[in-house]
Amino acid sequence: MIFITARKKKAEDKVDVDPMSKLAWFVSAIEDSQHWNYNEGDSVLVMAYTTCQEAELFLNGKSFGQKKYNPANSSIWWYIPYHEGEVKVVAKSPDGQQLLSSLRTVSQPAHISISADAKTIRADGQDAACQDNMKLSLRKAFQERCIAVIQSNGNKGKIRINAKVYGIPGASIEIIAE
Repeated sequence: MIFITARKKKAEDKVDVDPMSKLAWFVSAIEDSQHWNYNEGDSVLVMAYTTCQEAELFLNGKSFGQKKYNPANSSIWWYIPYHEGEVKVVAKSPDGQQLLSSLRTVSQPAHISISADAKTIRADGQDAACQDNMKLSLRKAFQERCIAVIQSNGNKGKIRINAKVYGIPGASIEIIAE
């Protein structure tokens, strides 16, 4: 297993001190990101969470070296200068299988994709299980994703779901309550 995250180096970070030694796991999870979009030349902390004994980091095909697994927090870390492209960590599992995890620079959003796991639902007000706090007319995305649970009000007809983001064309989908 291998999974990588990254965040911009903080002023208080020390490049020779394990960043996990002073952070609780939940703080790290909140601060780390699954993107590779920073300013050119920024120093970026890349964390590889793994069960492999060692891993090697590459930025645009250039190796930044192999490092050993730290059993205290299941991670391996590097500070590297940001350059647009792809950062990836490659490791070998105990059975010799090559594992990798990567992050890529992304451009500005170009479109919205919206989909549903069902085209129709029953018009009985019971087809989708929702908690009251889920019944909102507006949802915000987190890390470029949003999940909406749709439930009929008991009436038959079309249910239209619209998605909008500033600066790009919106998208919509219809679900039929029968």
